[in-house]
Amino acid sequence: TFAGITDVDAITLSITRMTHGGLDGQAAATAIIIAAAVNSLVKSGMAVFIGTRQLALLVGAAMLLSLTSGLLLVWL
Repeated sequence: TFAGITDVDAITLSITRMTHGGLDGQAAATAIIIAAAVNSLVKSGMAVFIGTRQLALLVGAAMLLSLTSGLLLVWL
């Protein structure tokens, strides 16, 4: 649903519960990172189309830094 790409909380909670049912922690972390990446892309797109160029650059940079940090933590 559209709400799933604009809010990562429900996805994170669902995936976390799935780890109690046997989902591997690495797979869960990767799924949460993917959900957060999609969420970040949507929010960056909103900044591009609704905001100014400066806002789009600031939001895009923050989202890229956040995503990169998350990926490094998961895969190291």
